[in-house]
Amino acid sequence: MRARSTFGTQSRPGEAGARPVVWSIAGSDSGAGAGLQADLKALQAFGVHGCTAVAAITAQNSIAVTRVAPVSAELLDAQLAALAQDMPPHAIKTGLLGSVDNVRVVCQWVDQVRDAARAQGLPVALVVDPVF
Repeated sequence: MRARSTFGTQSRPGEAGARPVVWSIAGSDSGAGAGLQADLKALQAFGVHGCTAVAAITAQNSIAVTRVAPVSAELLDAQLAALAQDMPPHAIKTGLLGSVDNVRVVCQWVDQVRDAARAQGLPVALVVDPVF
């Protein structure tokens, strides 16, 4: 089965037929069996446009996680600001956030995105997958 490109197919408010946008805010898994990499595979399978914000970087394989390093809260905030600018989500999924500061950033963005969507009469689903 050939992978389909999702570039340029994300949904914008009012666009009929475009695929819904889902943000995954989580850790990057070097083994590709979990985290952002697994989320993207699942989102692709469901036919939605997956966007990612890297909250932490892991060193892991199919056997073990050997190291975890959170990204700075400032970098996570910048990633989410970039996504919000032209790819507002229909849903947000969180995973490994890596630090208390990153949890705070994500909470602020969830509130902000939901407020903006609510003003248009739209919901934004939130899926919390607690890791560590």
